[in-house]
Amino acid sequence: MEKIAVSMPLGGAGSRWAPATPTHVKPLIPMAVGETPVMPIDLMLAECDAPRVVMVTTQRGEKAFRDYLDPERLDQDFTAQCRSLGKNALVEAEENRREFYGQRPSGGLRKLEYATQRPKDGYGTTVPFYIACRALSKRRFPFIGQKGRFTLKDPSEEVWAMGGDDALVSLRADEESELQRAREARDSNGADHVIMGVPVDRSVAGNYGNLVADDEGRLQRLVEKPSAEQIKEMYPDEATDPIASVSRIGLRIAKIWPLVKAEMRQKRTGKDEHFLTNVISAALADGQTFYIHQVDETAGIYCDMGTLPAAQKTARYLTSNRPAAHLLPYPVR
Repeated sequence: MEKIAVSMPLGGAGSRWAPATPTHVKPLIPMAVGETPVMPIDLMLAECDAPRVVMVTTQRGEKAFRDYLDPERLDQDFTAQCRSLGKNALVEAEENRREFYGQRPSGGLRKLEYATQRPKDGYGTTVPFYIACRALSKRRFPFIGQKGRFTLKDPSEEVWAMGGDDALVSLRADEESELQRAREARDSNGADHVIMGVPVDRSVAGNYGNLVADDEGRLQRLVEKPSAEQIKEMYPDEATDPIASVSRIGLRIAKIWPLVKAEMRQKRTGKDEHFLTNVISAALADGQTFYIHQVDETAGIYCDMGTLPAAQKTARYLTSNRPAAHLLPYPVR
């Protein structure tokens, strides 16, 4: 049996959203999709096609997410007030929303787990991934007992490193997730790992990590926020769109874990953070392979919600192209 988990980094301070973030964690600040308020965390969780989802966050973040997601933590004052106003349907909808997060759409069980990231743990995209993997190895999976615990040495174990303020919203009519499609494409290619990317215009390619592929569709190198000259050198054919990473990386943990630990042993200060880019570069040097799974515009849309202007742009796009009733993983009242 393959063991699959998702690491979701949610421990940021949200400084670009101040003054809202001293009292609200960023993924719980709603966007208006049409007339429906949509929480970014719902879009992020909707694509997590895995039995275990580790939400790496701060202590205040865990409390906020539990208050929003846990069926047992529905505020009783809110419930009593709604019922006194005859708004029983609102209470029922909220109960149903929370119950959804205890199961997967297919009927299989899924568990949302929490792991704490502290300032002393360091910074960079490797840090929450490291914390999530350690949590997976220390906790047994409650639905299937000890067999669900990750050893970090078993070839069947796979952990996905996701983005913390973005979502890949599916535009497909079928129910297969993009994560599942990426895994199948990786297996067909024979690569060790898989990394997702989307074609972008050259004018904005410098805002992202860029993926350079070989003739087999495998990653040759990953360049973070390249200059215009670098983009020209990486993609000499002007008709070729650059491929931007969308921060979704499926990693076979037995192969990558020694390199993750080696990265965390490095002394990093200031802007020299523990980036997963360092781990990927080390893996490439070690001979490990990454298949680049390209998500075209008919399959899904990459939604950036890291800043207020980006979130507003995402909300406008979704309002026009993806009604909330077909967007959220649970029924919308």
